Amino acid sequence: MGGKTKAYFVVVEATELIDYFDQFALRIGFLLIQSLYEQILVAQSLEDQGFEKFLKDLEDGSLKGKETIIQRAEELGIAAEEEYLLMLMGAVKGFEFSAESVEAVKNAAANVLGRIDGRISRINSKQWAVLVPVDQSPLKEEQLQSIRKTLEDFDKRLRSKINGKDLHFAIVDFPCNIADLKRNIQRGKQTLKVGSMIEEDQKIHTYSELGVFAWMDIQEDEFDLMTKDIKGLLDHDSGEELIETLKVYLACKMNYSLAAKQLYIHINTVRKRMETVSDLLSLDLEDPTTRLKLEMLLRLM
Repeated sequence: MGGKTKAYFVVVEATELIDYFDQFALRIGFLLIQSLYEQILVAQSLEDQGFEKFLKDLEDGSLKGKETIIQRAEELGIAAEEEYLLMLMGAVKGFEFSAESVEAVKNAAANVLGRIDGRISRINSKQWAVLVPVDQSPLKEEQLQSIRKTLEDFDKRLRSKINGKDLHFAIVDFPCNIADLKRNIQRGKQTLKVGSMIEEDQKIHTYSELGVFAWMDIQEDEFDLMTKDIKGLLDHDSGEELIETLKVYLACKMNYSLAAKQLYIHINTVRKRMETVSDLLSLDLEDPTTRLKLEMLLRLM
């Protein structure tokens, strides 16, 4: 199909009595199966295109009104009365999906997402959406863990085909009906954006786990302004070491002993580093509001 082998048609001759007419009948049968398979692939392709257009129209506001949304969804076989979990897969650091990587995503999805009845579509050059019907809302923990496992398998398959080290996944763990899907798409994009910033080592981010961070709309050109309070640390020769110590110290509720254990260093080393931090920063760490602002900024870094 389209120059690529999709399946094999195999005949095993057991009695060695096959003749020309049998071969002719088999060839006709093969051509009929091939024709039917091509029709199925075309139908699936049209369905995928319809789903992709549905999501894009929903996101950009072209598709409005509950009744109109439901009608379009039902035309695509999406039941209006069901609840759906939304997941987004997004590329960060400038990565975009090439034609080859798009094909890799579709192949990986066909092998993995069927386990959870997931339906996938690209919404732009950097992001894909996956829609999964769920039994109930809120989600049970075991169902969420099953979805996480599926995403991990999906990610492994992609990494073997494309350079997927900069791919992140967002789970909007508040299922909704199809008429309210646009709001969850926005939540998913925010989860991808913020999650990949504050939890860079993680690949899968959940909206509810981000908490208040999920509400933060951080503009990249504003970040330099936000870091002015810790410019002294950033410019210091041991800035990275001092920032890490400060992060752990605050996370340990300003307990030197706990911070030392966390950092695997002597308690006096922590004290000395924090004295340097205090000299470089004109901030009162005893003030709860100051600490909160500082902790949030360090998480974003």
